[in-house]
Amino acid sequence: MVHAVGFGIRYRTPVGPIRADIAYSINPPSYIGFSGTPAELLNCDPNKPLNQLPGYCTPSPQSISHYQFFFSIGQTF
Repeated sequence: MVHAVGFGIRYRTPVGPIRADIAYSINPPSYIGFSGTPAELLNCDPNKPLNQLPGYCTPSPQSISHYQFFFSIGQTF
């Protein structure tokens, strides 16, 4: 679960309600990921030792930005 504080705007249109929210995430999730492009990551060889892999094939800690923006059309539930 991620906690965030922010505000949003709602507007009713003939097609349906439109909403836009902006928030600041208090505790953004962090995870272990890779920094390469999909094509580069497909060429990574998991059988090689970590010290012989290119930089984009080695795992690195990453996190999602503190600022989040949401836009939707339709009813919320």
